[in-house]
Amino acid sequence: MKNKHPTLSSKTTNVYEIVNKRIIEHLEKGVIPWQQPWAESGLPKNLISGRNYRGINVWLLNSLGYSQNYFLSFKQVKELGGSIKKGEKATEVIFWKWIEKDNIEPNATSKTKEKIPLLRYYRVFNVEQCTDIPKEKLPLVIEKNNDPIQTCEQIISQMPTRPDIR
Repeated sequence: MKNKHPTLSSKTTNVYEIVNKRIIEHLEKGVIPWQQPWAESGLPKNLISGRNYRGINVWLLNSLGYSQNYFLSFKQVKELGGSIKKGEKATEVIFWKWIEKDNIEPNATSKTKEKIPLLRYYRVFNVEQCTDIPKEKLPLVIEKNNDPIQTCEQIISQMPTRPDIR
């Protein structure tokens, strides 16, 4: 895909390629990521800012399957005194917004505003890929026990043509 907009950087194409590559990697492994049951670890968020990731980033980060959905940039890991485990790879997250730029035409009597899209990517690591993160910075892991309702379990177990439940 050629970059048709003269003000967009070549990184624009790279962001699309990153997302497409990730989808293809999952499909080649036999995983249909949009049908994958999402982890009970909640929405992915940045460990330091506490902000939830949005848009395509929710899918990109949830599809990694970590038990904790907290992410950090390399710089944030270093600032906390931590490090990345050997052999771990970063995951790209996408950032985009509209930028307003003054559009000054030659011989024009007034300035107009032009909206230009900004599209970038950043690399982040899951907290499980890191070591030496101070324990007080890490969220508590709450274990959830499956406590089935016995009446419901009995009804299901006695169904004559019970479907396969996974």
